[in-house]
Amino acid sequence: MVPALGSVLRAAPPVVVVVDDLHVLRQATAQACVEALLDDVGPTVTVVLAGRTVRQVGVPRRRLAGQVVEIGPDELMMDRDEARRLLAATATIVLDDQVVDALVERTEGWPAGLHLAGLRLAERGGDALLSGRDRLVADYLVDEVLAVLDDDVVDFLERSSVLETLDAAVLDALLDRHDSAQQLRALEDSGNL
Repeated sequence: MVPALGSVLRAAPPVVVVVDDLHVLRQATAQACVEALLDDVGPTVTVVLAGRTVRQVGVPRRRLAGQVVEIGPDELMMDRDEARRLLAATATIVLDDQVVDALVERTEGWPAGLHLAGLRLAERGGDALLSGRDRLVADYLVDEVLAVLDDDVVDFLERSSVLETLDAAVLDALLDRHDSAQQLRALEDSGNL
């Protein structure tokens, strides 16, 4: 299938192919298909890979070859003016700078978090700020983050959630395990922390 798709794309006028949610591809064969597609397309094809991590499809090699333009969390983080425009469109209320600044700080400029805050503000008014216990945030995290993780990773996160900060030595003692540092590193590398 990949060679046929590559040949169709090479014959087409300039085109952009978007592969979204790449982080959910855990099967080696699926990852190999994406990597084969990247190897097989011609110069008129731009492939956009979107996901929490794209390491599994040869991006580091392509980065070294100068074939990659990356847009990461720092570039996606919204500043006050961008957040104000998003919140005005979502919440349809005018917010003062202090509220916008508080939301940008609380969400770390995360567009989805700001959008959820806008929905909550539209529902409850200008004094409603999202908390970690907000149902909108919880539903989003369960559906978009936890649902794609392995059961053992979800168990690790649930059991470690009682801590204010995640420290590998404390987690090892609390959870009676010896791999918390590796687990935290893997979660960070995968974009899930």
